[in-house]
Amino acid sequence: MGCCNSTPTAPDVVMPDPGETEACTFSLKKAGMMSKDYIAYKGEETENDADKWFFVNKTGSMWGGDCVVDIENFLRGGNPEKPNQGQISWHAEFNSTPEFQKQHKAPSTDFTRFTSWFTNGRVDLDGEEPDDEVYFQSGGWGMADGGNRRVMKWSLNTNASITPAGPRGQQFGQDGFTLNVFARGTSIADYDRVEDEEGNVSWNRQ
Repeated sequence: MGCCNSTPTAPDVVMPDPGETEACTFSLKKAGMMSKDYIAYKGEETENDADKWFFVNKTGSMWGGDCVVDIENFLRGGNPEKPNQGQISWHAEFNSTPEFQKQHKAPSTDFTRFTSWFTNGRVDLDGEEPDDEVYFQSGGWGMADGGNRRVMKWSLNTNASITPAGPRGQQFGQDGFTLNVFARGTSIADYDRVEDEEGNVSWNRQ
């Protein structure tokens, strides 16, 4: 269960689970401000407690391992070891060792960027590309003041096993599904030279 949140209260009247092939319309709302759990409401609104349908219960962490997500209804008491747990309809387990790759480009300076621009890219001292500039411009003045900086490209490959734990989805077999996830992005850092009163030089990273 997500941190800083207790098990949500059940509605006064618990709605039945949808049929095996019934089309569903539902809306998600965080179970609490600091919670990683969600509550699924039937329909397109999330304000009426009577519309609570399912509890999306997440335990563990994507990065810390043992990340599990269970879709529970509000019929509780069936598990003596977890009396507040509802009946689980779907169970997802995420790969605890995702493949994460990163590539640091060489630190760049005003000189290396000017050299690349002046030679139309024929002399590349840092590997930084012209398109990378947009990331520093979007970061605000502190990231776009020139000087030393660095770019990192990263990618993530992982997967999750999603299996039915109730009547819904049994037609797909006990093995369920595998959700493959790929993500990629760019990380940037800007370094500002700082000199104290004694002449000692250090670099602050943003």
